[in-house]
Amino acid sequence: MLGADGAGPAPTIDDIVGRLVTEAGVAGVAGSAFGDPGGLRISYGGPRDSFELGLDRLISAFETWDAAADLVM
Repeated sequence: MLGADGAGPAPTIDDIVGRLVTEAGVAGVAGSAFGDPGGLRISYGGPRDSFELGLDRLISAFETWDAAADLVM
């Protein structure tokens, strides 16, 4: 994934974690905290409805980002 202008460097995992929280309301942790610098851990817990809502938000965010990347390529 390129930067917002389509020409910058790809975002770091920390950038992605920040965007997931602010844009989708989904919490995650960069994999570097667990020995996997390119990984991403998604936090979950609570009622099933909340889990399903979080997954829907995660999917929507990734689809939006993927569509935006297609526009600049």
